[in-house]
Amino acid sequence: MDASLRRSVVASPFLSLLGLSLVGLLLIGCGNSERDPAEAPRSTADIQTDTAARTAPLDEPFAVPANLSFETMSGDRVEIGPSDGGVQIINFWATWCAPCLKEIPDLNELQSKLGPHGLEVIGIANKQGLEEVRPFADEHGISYPVVADSTGEADKQLGPIYVLPTSLVVTSDDTVRYQIPGIFPADALEDELRDLLGAPADTAAAASSAQV
Repeated sequence: MDASLRRSVVASPFLSLLGLSLVGLLLIGCGNSERDPAEAPRSTADIQTDTAARTAPLDEPFAVPANLSFETMSGDRVEIGPSDGGVQIINFWATWCAPCLKEIPDLNELQSKLGPHGLEVIGIANKQGLEEVRPFADEHGISYPVVADSTGEADKQLGPIYVLPTSLVVTSDDTVRYQIPGIFPADALEDELRDLLGAPADTAAAASSAQV
């Protein structure tokens, strides 16, 4: 076999595998390499990439710690655990994480549409300080409260978090009902969020879908 042809045959499976890996990374998120191996973090291969599996409610919901709050970039304190009838999305992310950047517009839109009905999106910049987080948040127009959690305290209290982004959906009884690794599937979960909030259906979106 010609040498150049042999190299092409060898390279093709490698390139295909590389392409699949990049797609999987975009859907799943960035692995947390700082974990102690004794904690047995899941690899990206262990995390389901299909939307239906990632958006299923937790088999064992868990309560958030009582009286847990963090200071946001604006200097306000945000309580973990929504007010009566509300819902929180606690979004763990980092400035170096490409999938985290990709989901920001969807989270902004959810906050805009459902904020008046009691939704609160809270971004937790995991193990990063203000000097890194503030310029990034300003540049990319993050419209919801952001915590620069340089000590990783939120991870300790609500985690462990193995991939970024990871989002927790907390209901008004201070219970984490969903734990979603990877890019937040806003379209798939919006109706469920509306149900949890008691918000009306998005009739404009429904009409658009019906026309298609």
